[in-house]
Amino acid sequence: MRCLGFRAVDRYLWSGLFVLASSGCTINLGTPAGMPTGALSSPLGGGRQESALNIESSLDAGGGFTDRTVDVPMPPAPAKPPPDYSTMEHAMALIVEGKMEEAARVFAPRLAAEPDASDVHCYKAAVFAHENKHDEAIAEFDRAIAINPRFEIAYNDRGLQYEQKGDFERAINDYSTAMLLGQHAVHWSNRAQIYLKQKKYRAALRDSNTAISMYQGNPSAFCTRSRVWLALQRPDNALADIQTALAGSKDNVHFLYDRGYLYFKTGKFDGAIADFDRMLELDPKNANAYFWRGRCYLSLREYSRARSDLETYIKMRPGDSAGPDWLAELPDLEYDLSQKPESPARQWALACSAQLFSQNNMGIYSLPGERLTLENIDSEKKLLREWWDVDSRATLLARLNSLNAVGHDSEWRMYENMISLPGGDLLASRAGGAPGDPDSIGNRVKLVREYAPQFRERGLLAWDLGRYICLCRWGYKCGYLSEDEAWRFMMPVAEKIQKSYKSWKQFGEEYLVGRRFWSPTLWKKDEVRSTAILNSLLTSKNSPWVYLPWDTKLQ
Repeated sequence: MRCLGFRAVDRYLWSGLFVLASSGCTINLGTPAGMPTGALSSPLGGGRQESALNIESSLDAGGGFTDRTVDVPMPPAPAKPPPDYSTMEHAMALIVEGKMEEAARVFAPRLAAEPDASDVHCYKAAVFAHENKHDEAIAEFDRAIAINPRFEIAYNDRGLQYEQKGDFERAINDYSTAMLLGQHAVHWSNRAQIYLKQKKYRAALRDSNTAISMYQGNPSAFCTRSRVWLALQRPDNALADIQTALAGSKDNVHFLYDRGYLYFKTGKFDGAIADFDRMLELDPKNANAYFWRGRCYLSLREYSRARSDLETYIKMRPGDSAGPDWLAELPDLEYDLSQKPESPARQWALACSAQLFSQNNMGIYSLPGERLTLENIDSEKKLLREWWDVDSRATLLARLNSLNAVGHDSEWRMYENMISLPGGDLLASRAGGAPGDPDSIGNRVKLVREYAPQFRERGLLAWDLGRYICLCRWGYKCGYLSEDEAWRFMMPVAEKIQKSYKSWKQFGEEYLVGRRFWSPTLWKKDEVRSTAILNSLLTSKNSPWVYLPWDTKLQ
């Protein structure tokens, strides 16, 4: 696998020098998970031919192919045969376990016997890597490679140090050179991680597939591919792969972290909490488990538990801003909960805006959704100007009238009418789409064909009217509407929503179709999050969609 430790809470980095050992065959079996990088069996490279390695390996950030080749030459043979690396492998295995003193004792005789040997420099590099001294580690790997230019382990592990430093091109070159020297799945898995960070998703997927094909029993390759699937908005595929990884390495803290994060991203917060709980049983000092469990409790509106976990995270990682940033959200969220209207009818009306307010990390219980501080009000005014062209009471009222009278529903019906005519697709292709979104016309035709028969007279009311209620809430917060006016505008629209739909589920699902119709680009970007919000609203015990019946009396 890899030789990195968790650093940033939003990254998926590895701790431990894990590798696959080869039998010298074209497709190799591997050692059990947890074997140190030093366990590679063939420092000279396993019989690969001395020619350039040409690997198609680049994609643009949008997921399309870009022709690019990684050309790395076969390094020259060493001047003399390399030493026996078994002592180094033993010592590096101890370093992985954090047994630094024992590793030093094991390696001391070798260090005294030949202090400038390639394995000695590799051992020293591993010590520096363990201490996160990346430049020093790279310098020692350089010395090891100068002595043995075909030192596969050194290339792989130097690539990891370059990756830690953010020097992705050098890391890619080192992993690609290691591929020349031995067909170990770890190199493809490691390079896939670089491509994932560069948002070259198909390249990352290709390398992950290669790693899996080389060694089906390697759980880390499945874990890597799981991350790629998640980046590609394919959570079901991601879950299948991380489950496979855990089946091959039960109670692996890093795999539990990945599955817990995946559950979090898809709104399955109870499952995520269970994984983070297990992580803390196995590793009570795992700061990331506290952070993400705290985020889960935030999403579940269990604010006291969220505060406890985030405060613990801050104590463990005092230099990281993520903990304080999310902890700073709690006063607004706690205020929001404390200001929930007593009237179930008003609670129900506010719940119609829960999807978009959740999307914006805002409270779903009260009229303003957060405290009415100058900072919050100024921020909301800025967002209304940028996204809605609303900067006054007059422009707000005009936008509300537009949403209630026409909105995107009018465009939906325009497409519905056009495609019902002979040559309708051609007419639709000439219709207007979303500004700045070239994919929107074809997307709209496809959605109307798929959903119009079941939506019938409802059209896109869920999308338009749900956002209408959001605008009323924002208008109140910005001072463009009084509280009484906000409720007076909202309640008839809430009644219209209730009469048009049969359940929160139907309303929520059709709202998301409206989001897809509005902007396919933003939908692709936020699909997993938007779907997770819907799932959470439909299942979480603290969700108004769970405790408020659809047929709640609104008058």
